[in-house]
Amino acid sequence: MAKKIVRKPFTTNYDAIRYCFKEGYKIYPSTTDNVTFYVTMEKGHQKATLTEKYMLKDIDFGINEIYNKLYDKRNK
Repeated sequence: MAKKIVRKPFTTNYDAIRYCFKEGYKIYPSTTDNVTFYVTMEKGHQKATLTEKYMLKDIDFGINEIYNKLYDKRNK
């Protein structure tokens, strides 16, 4: 069963999305059974599927979280 995520209201950080696109990151949801979703990241020929599980209604929160983590990592 998928991990239940408490959905927090979030605002989309367009600077983070712009940075990730410019750097060549591709971040998208992937699934095998249409019930649980995972976030997949690609950069160049490298590909990683993260282990945290999401439901369909929570996957946008997970993707936005990854954009923000990559953007914050650049600034530190």
